[in-house]
Amino acid sequence: MVKVDEIPAEQPRLDLSQLPQEVELLAVAEKMQAEAVGKTGGLVLTYQLRDGRQFQQKYSKVSGAELITALKKLKYATTEPLFKAWHTYKLTNMRIGFPRMIPVAKAKTE
Repeated sequence: MVKVDEIPAEQPRLDLSQLPQEVELLAVAEKMQAEAVGKTGGLVLTYQLRDGRQFQQKYSKVSGAELITALKKLKYATTEPLFKAWHTYKLTNMRIGFPRMIPVAKAKTE
């Protein structure tokens, strides 16, 4: 018999509307998602809040350009620093599509 806690199950979905406009996040996973029929590809980052809850954000062409600009402002050549330290993110409206979390600064508190 399988114990209930051994059954795979997704965690409850965290809706962005539940978050403040600015929040401290830590990137904990990333993957590149290939483009498919009816779906845009892009970089998928998984973020963790300080309370342990996690959520994903996909950065495709439009939101990816915003992420690139933000990383360059922070003087980052890769996404690696987002995994090594907490950063303050701002929920940013995109020209098209859904808002995305964009890093604006390294968090002052660790």
